[in-house]
Amino acid sequence: MDWWRAKSRLFFWCLMSFVVGVALSYFFRIDGFVIFCMILASALGLIFCWANKRLVIAILLIFSFGLGFWRYQIALPNYADSNKIFYYNGQEVELQGVISAVDRRIDRQKLTVESRVLIIKKMNQGVSGKVLATVNLFPKYHYGDRVTMRCLLIKPDKMEDFDYGRYLSRYDIYSLCQRAEVRILSSGTNLSPREFIYSLVLLTGQKLGEALNRSVSEPEVAILQGMLFGNVRGISDDWNQKFSNLGITHIIAISGSHITIISSLIVTILIGLGISRKRAFWPAVALIIFYVVLSGAQVSAVRAAIMGVLILYAQRIGRLHFMENILAATVAMMLLVNPKMLLFDVGFQLSFAAVLGLVYVLPVAQKIFRNWPEGWQLKEMLLTTVSAQLATLPLLIFYFHKISWASLLANVLILPIIPFLMIWSLINSLVALISTTAGQVMGWISWLLVAYWLKVTDLLVLIPHGFINIEKFSWPVVIILYLLLIFLVRKLKNHYQV
Repeated sequence: MDWWRAKSRLFFWCLMSFVVGVALSYFFRIDGFVIFCMILASALGLIFCWANKRLVIAILLIFSFGLGFWRYQIALPNYADSNKIFYYNGQEVELQGVISAVDRRIDRQKLTVESRVLIIKKMNQGVSGKVLATVNLFPKYHYGDRVTMRCLLIKPDKMEDFDYGRYLSRYDIYSLCQRAEVRILSSGTNLSPREFIYSLVLLTGQKLGEALNRSVSEPEVAILQGMLFGNVRGISDDWNQKFSNLGITHIIAISGSHITIISSLIVTILIGLGISRKRAFWPAVALIIFYVVLSGAQVSAVRAAIMGVLILYAQRIGRLHFMENILAATVAMMLLVNPKMLLFDVGFQLSFAAVLGLVYVLPVAQKIFRNWPEGWQLKEMLLTTVSAQLATLPLLIFYFHKISWASLLANVLILPIIPFLMIWSLINSLVALISTTAGQVMGWISWLLVAYWLKVTDLLVLIPHGFINIEKFSWPVVIILYLLLIFLVRKLKNHYQV
């Protein structure tokens, strides 16, 4: 047990060193050759100093830190590379590429195009990199379409207080296509097996969404589309503002609770079919991945899916698993793929802050209020909500400049219906694919539950001073608040022997 705990702690701190390296590389620049030498020296040190445990631990931490530094720096764009499309920002260009994402809005479409060929003076030059183009709502474009575009390339810049360039950089987009003239060369017929499967899953999500549209009326169906399939574009600005004021936007965003509900449903069905929990692992993982892709592979969903799979695997092999290690591994895996998420993605930060609240704050809260009556799980729901909100509060105030005390009441009144609503609405979508009439009959219950949700929201936003605006809130204040929270949790943890 002690051996396993020691190895587990070393693993955790190595992962944290990697994350710290990624974070600090944003503020400090070190020459790539220096980082390479640091990583190489660490690797050699491990070989020649293996007998000295303390030295090995120090070397492993340095190695992990250097790896994080290196991973972020190689993710930065090299604007001097003429083989990258962003090298040509500021010029009128004609290029060919393949559509990798389509974001349909009410009055327009946003196309993410993976550039392949740049046409200059009737000469073709191979290029790579993503371009974001805004075009009319029609004709409709689809994932995998090969297109040619003529437009002015520009570098994304700040828009008032919003740094649009930094926001897009997390998707590796460094070029916007203005005045785009787009022509389809071929539909998505020449896809690789991976791309074909991905497009098939996206099509499935689209068909399920259309089936749900035939079963439930607006605005309720827009809420369901956002909660089930990650399509939040149909939710009006008015409702988005109300949800934001009440602090319940997280209920719509696909997150840990949604993935937990889906994975629990999948495992329950598989066990009901006679499959053992151990053998149900791989089908459950496949279906979780399917759902995450189907819902648009949002950061919160990917994070929740990785954590869920790691927990399922730990249970499958019967190993001890610590939530902090699973959380650290999830962060490190996601930053290894895209290190820019750590500082440029608000959703990423809020997701992990909420999970930290559940890992560290919730056990203390449960110990403090252990003698309180359960009350149909209301106590657990309230403690869970408070723990997550305490952990995200400094970030929420910093980014959104408001704090809502009515949020607690909103969560207690709405969260109990979410598991049943999700499961019922998913089944509703599947039934509606087969029979519109049967889907509409089931849709009455889906509509009723969301109507209750919206009515509660309408009533709570009318509470005087239900939320307070806080205009000035800087990063140093955020850091101080988190340090105070850590200090308080540690003191209470020791006092109550959690």
